[in-house]
Amino acid sequence: MPSQSSDVLIIGAGIAGLVAAHECLDNGRSVTLVDRHDENRVGGLARTAFGGMALVGTALQKRLGIRDTPEIALSDWLSFAEFTDEDEWPRRWAEYYVEQSGERVFDWLRDKGLRFMPAVNWVERGDFVPGNSVPRYHLLWGTGLGLVDRFIGLLAEHKNRDKLRYVFNCRVDDLITEDGRVAGCRGEIEPTGETREFRGGVTIVATGGINGNLDKVRVHWSEAPEELLNGSHPYCNGHLHDVVERHGGVVTHLENMWNYAAGIPHPQPHFDSPRTEPDSLQVGFVAGSYGPAHRPDAARYGVRYPRDVQTTGRAREAVELAAAQLAHCRQGIRYLRFRAQSAHSRQPIAAVPQGNVVRQPPSRPADAGRE
Repeated sequence: MPSQSSDVLIIGAGIAGLVAAHECLDNGRSVTLVDRHDENRVGGLARTAFGGMALVGTALQKRLGIRDTPEIALSDWLSFAEFTDEDEWPRRWAEYYVEQSGERVFDWLRDKGLRFMPAVNWVERGDFVPGNSVPRYHLLWGTGLGLVDRFIGLLAEHKNRDKLRYVFNCRVDDLITEDGRVAGCRGEIEPTGETREFRGGVTIVATGGINGNLDKVRVHWSEAPEELLNGSHPYCNGHLHDVVERHGGVVTHLENMWNYAAGIPHPQPHFDSPRTEPDSLQVGFVAGSYGPAHRPDAARYGVRYPRDVQTTGRAREAVELAAAQLAHCRQGIRYLRFRAQSAHSRQPIAAVPQGNVVRQPPSRPADAGRE
């Protein structure tokens, strides 16, 4: 069986795998990056993501007069996290993230040549239920695809590019363990059926979530609707989660998944969408808008679903729904434009205190507009 080795083996070439590979190359390590997709799908689901990030205490927030600190952000986080006494590491992660995201995400991405739209928006706003008390949602120019393309370019141009090897179309079936440690993985090159082994001094599993496997979603979401659409990808099937657990790894909190409440079948799906009924449509109306997502733990967020629409093959209703959502998006775009214009205007807006937000942007600095 052919075998290849490197300092670091990364399973999954989504955005987590790409960033991990970049960091390893920066430190002079050799890297093997294995993915089930072909080279045209590097980046995984990040390719179609909106590119928004909840960040704390950034230069852009300060420019817009938004007062945010790690203390405020952690208080917001703890208001709805529902940590138990056993959640030591999740709590530590929350503390670390709110303290470091401004520098190690916002500043770090800017140093890599990426820019953010000149407005900070709300995400999971906590006006009437626990949530964010200030705007923290930062949007990248170019969205998720721009982020992916940038890191593909950074890897291609890296001074240690010769230390990086991609392996595409490879389905990883199992991990290899030796002397009580994970030493690599074993998989199959699907187009040829060839079995391969990949070994690494360190093995990173970065294969995404479980939402492409609706059976596994239902295992961890006991009250899932009868009809579900797969908005993820079948490759996000949770197989490596099971493998990691079988080899003694700790896999927790799979019930904390994120499932959108509104959706219609894609007219040109990228894959045969596994769902319980063909052409099904399920829409959850939340407080008369198309905002919060449908979560297994939605009740703790005060999310209510006064009525659900479930239908089969009703093109007219699907079109009407899409039109309503488009109108909602346009309203959001108008708000973005307003915020962008406000941020770059020398004419002050009347100051209206709202929690920790003062809606009066400071005078435009010399580098305004360069986000």
